[in-house]
Amino acid sequence: MNVVICEDEQIVAQEIKNKLTIKYPGMSIDVFSSGEDLVSAFEKQSGEGRKASSASARSDTFSDIIILDVMMPGIDGFQVAKHLRDANDKSIIIFLTGNEQQVYEAFKVEAFRYLLKPVNDVNLYEAIDAACEKINSERVAGDESIFIHFGGTLTRINRADIISAEIYNRKITINTVRGVYDYYGKITELLENLGGDFYSPHRSYIINLNFVESYNSHEIKLRGGGNAILSKKKYNDFVRTYARFIRR
Repeated sequence: MNVVICEDEQIVAQEIKNKLTIKYPGMSIDVFSSGEDLVSAFEKQSGEGRKASSASARSDTFSDIIILDVMMPGIDGFQVAKHLRDANDKSIIIFLTGNEQQVYEAFKVEAFRYLLKPVNDVNLYEAIDAACEKINSERVAGDESIFIHFGGTLTRINRADIISAEIYNRKITINTVRGVYDYYGKITELLENLGGDFYSPHRSYIINLNFVESYNSHEIKLRGGGNAILSKKKYNDFVRTYARFIRR
């Protein structure tokens, strides 16, 4: 995951970077001290074929997330955002502002969130987490990965490697061909992020239909090990869904 911070106040920029580095150790963070510098970097990247930066998996973005100060000398945050949007850039923009009245301008450039200065830790992390969820949702159709917070690190998991997922006491355990990952979240949101090859046979389970080995009226056996409960009320729907899946 790649994040850009564009903030002319060095102390503020460094403070935000430090907070993100602590919370998301695997995150790549670049800092720009002016709108001109960010636009220049954007134009350089555009001149190289609109190729996303190495840390961003989305080809239509300068950065996965841009934290952008509104009030800067020269080119301000709104002008930077408009420049990117006019070039059809899809980076998620989170504005920094000391004036709540400026929020209304943010909608004109499709801003995702705004944060009031001084930046509150809870609000910052909530905005970043929400942006990551949005990115995951958008990647379902094209990209093959999801991101979770595992062991204090933002971790990429290939969807094709996922065998199943189970939730217990709000902790989701994802079983993959490469290992097991635990994180706290909502299994309904995970299912939305995973896409069409996945099915929930029970409110506590998600399975990858590619790994189904056999099933009966109450259980699904998965290739690579492990079973998932098949609820009685889901049985008929699962049979129809799996039949359509194997006929594709």
